[in-house]
Amino acid sequence: MARLGRAYPTPPRVATARFPSLVKYDTVGAGASFANATSASWTHTVGASANALIVSLSLAYFSYQSTPAISGNINGSTTLPLLGSVYWGPLNNWLPWLAVFGLISPPTGSVTINLSFASTGPNVSSYAQSVSYSNVASFGSLTTAANTSFANLHTMTSLIAPGNLAFNTFATNAGSVANITSYNQTTRQNIIFGYQNNSGLILGDAPGGNAPVNFSATTSNNSTAYGGAVLPIFHA
Repeated sequence: MARLGRAYPTPPRVATARFPSLVKYDTVGAGASFANATSASWTHTVGASANALIVSLSLAYFSYQSTPAISGNINGSTTLPLLGSVYWGPLNNWLPWLAVFGLISPPTGSVTINLSFASTGPNVSSYAQSVSYSNVASFGSLTTAANTSFANLHTMTSLIAPGNLAFNTFATNAGSVANITSYNQTTRQNIIFGYQNNSGLILGDAPGGNAPVNFSATTSNNSTAYGGAVLPIFHA
């Protein structure tokens, strides 16, 4: 259509852009694999400019079904708050949990992270890992997902504004080797652990944008349940 001999301009297309995050990745910890334990500890070198620490815990029991009592600290004195957890079982007679801890302004340098768990029932094939970030003001609300339909695709979606970062973690158990593959965002650590390497834990993140951020991964075994969590990290 024309008006006064001039065509109407074509409206600009709105792109679903991704923006660089103002939150910066720092380091990952040494991590800890454990079983039949009531506590776990590992070291993490937190950079001098880092001001946020996040811990992902994959914890499984044989006989404990209610929410386990989980607590954490750094260097034995600084409380590490539990931000949330999700139960994603039962699975092969296991009762698995995924829990996320987070702390703003943690101690820096070489620190020791300590977790303790309820002693009711033996835990099996469990793993914990930490990651630190800089230029962080606060955390948003943790969202969780659980899928026991034994599909090999793990997926979660988060809407987070440009400049911020979304932290993601998935925990799996396959009954056999649980390789987590085809992760579509930045991997900070991908761990295979447990009896016959039948459990997996991945930690990753992605920058926000003007469209929802999708996290997805697959496993090498098609009969895999999983638990997942996403934590918004807001920049300073």
